[in-house]
Amino acid sequence: MLRAQLNQTTSALERLKAETALTKQKHIKWEDEQSVKLRNYREARKEWQNQMARAEHQVLDYKKQINEQLVELESSHQRIFELENELKTFEPTLKQVTENEHRVKQLTQQMLLWEEDTTRMEEQKRYIKGLLSRWWSMEELVASLQTENRRLQEEHL
Repeated sequence: MLRAQLNQTTSALERLKAETALTKQKHIKWEDEQSVKLRNYREARKEWQNQMARAEHQVLDYKKQINEQLVELESSHQRIFELENELKTFEPTLKQVTENEHRVKQLTQQMLLWEEDTTRMEEQKRYIKGLLSRWWSMEELVASLQTENRRLQEEHL
């Protein structure tokens, strides 16, 4: 009976040692898994923090760009306002210039017509002078023929 008890106890001890060794291996495996998970979580957290820092830096850059664009936009609005006021100020002058340009075109057309008329009149004047010159030549010819005719008549008489 003692021997059976000893065998049973030895057998229980062996089982306990085997269970302990198995439990120890499982615990080591579990600790390794937990270490890997912890390392992965730390790396992921570090990457998230880096991404967050980059995103925050980018947000600051965007805010800076937006502020610069707002300043530029305000400057553009101010310049537009000034130009609109300047345009309103120059509007009567522009209207007067437009009217003057129209009047200049009219006067230029009238001047061209006048020049055409003057040229035509000069041509007619030259033509009339030519006619008068021929008229006077013919009168002299007639006078000379009449004189010659009288002289010939007197000679015949």
